[in-house]
Amino acid sequence: MAEQTAAILARAADLTAAGDPDAAVRLLRGLLATDGDNAEVWCRLAAAQLEADAPDDALDSAGRALRLPGETGWAQRLISLALAELGRRGEAISAGREAVRAEPDNWRAHIALADCLAAHDGSLPEAAEAARTAVELAPDHSRPHEVLGQTAERLSDRTTAERAYRAVLRRDPRSEVALAGLRRLASARPELPPAVPVTTRHAFAKLLRRLAVWLAAGSLLLILAGMPEPARLLAWFGLALLVACLAATGAALRTFPPASRWRPRRWWQGSPVLALGGLAIAGAVLLVASWTLVLALDVAATRLLTFALCCATVAGMLGVLGSPHRTRRRRT
Repeated sequence: MAEQTAAILARAADLTAAGDPDAAVRLLRGLLATDGDNAEVWCRLAAAQLEADAPDDALDSAGRALRLPGETGWAQRLISLALAELGRRGEAISAGREAVRAEPDNWRAHIALADCLAAHDGSLPEAAEAARTAVELAPDHSRPHEVLGQTAERLSDRTTAERAYRAVLRRDPRSEVALAGLRRLASARPELPPAVPVTTRHAFAKLLRRLAVWLAAGSLLLILAGMPEPARLLAWFGLALLVACLAATGAALRTFPPASRWRPRRWWQGSPVLALGGLAIAGAVLLVASWTLVLALDVAATRLLTFALCCATVAGMLGVLGSPHRTRRRRT
């Protein structure tokens, strides 16, 4: 049984590394049916769920692992990463500190803590210190040097940043983080490191806000242009507004993580605020489409645009309220 479990865990790790975390999740859930008291299985499941952009599920799985003996440090690290993905920064930092206390000699614990701390400029010095500890513990790994380079660059410590980035390239000559960092440092007008990768929840909140602006502004303009009675020609402008929204959605989807890009049910990641925002924006789109259709049939229905304006406004507000803090790149 132990050999079979080890083989499945290795296969799940390979699937996750190959970019197919959903297959790894399915494989590990099957294993839990016969080995549900194995903390390593729960941790591996949580890691796969993080890569599948399902932090709520990952938080639950890591919590189950924490209640079992054997993988306390790993479970705390995964909890920290999941909480950071959900925008719960304070709790993420607390879990990261617990992970370091549980495994003070594990460089991944220090990097997880550094990632959480680096999400806020005021915590950058502590983040840099955590990254330095990780470098001391694992000098041959590129990731600690990457994090140290990024935090040092944001602290305007160009010497440390350049040294760290060059250390990365000695270990991983194709590192995009290091190559981009050195280009910024060599630039006549240096910039801060780019924003960290967008999570699905953050990307969806941004999409809601963008569509809300388009639909609210467009609906208001159509209402004003159609006073006192809308001309049939305005139906073309209604269609143009819908096409613009479609184009904006397509552009925004390119920023979504690949694992969730075409899976709408994952976009709000358990956030009821964003779920309501999605319903509101869908309602606004349907109302504008209905107005366009009935006006094309030479029937005035300005109230539909009024309702669309209200729905878009509500969606924009929910998009702001439901937007989480952006988080650092995760590592399990």
